[in-house]
Amino acid sequence: MLAFIGALPPLFIVFGLMVVLFLCFGAANGALFQVVPTWFPKEVGLLTGIVGAAGGLGGFLLPNVLGAMKQWLGSPAYGFWLFAIVLGGAMLTARRLQAQAVEDVPRANGMVERSG
Repeated sequence: MLAFIGALPPLFIVFGLMVVLFLCFGAANGALFQVVPTWFPKEVGLLTGIVGAAGGLGGFLLPNVLGAMKQWLGSPAYGFWLFAIVLGGAMLTARRLQAQAVEDVPRANGMVERSG
């Protein structure tokens, strides 16, 4: 691993690339918060809060869990597996709740077709 240190680019090149990377991250973040009111005009506050909370959770929880997994088990890969399992469960729960909400909407509005 130390053999590659001599092959690293000079500091000013790395710094320039980091500035470009951070500009791209900032543009993506701004685009995300710009899309929320376009797609969800009635729930802007709620969705902005959820997006901000997800960013805060990812910025705080992910490094802590990965660090703990590396310390306890010797590899951060177990932390990624844990997050993949949690994300899969959350996606299944969201799908189930969405399907249930779509079923309940016609009944709630009294728009159920009468047969016969």
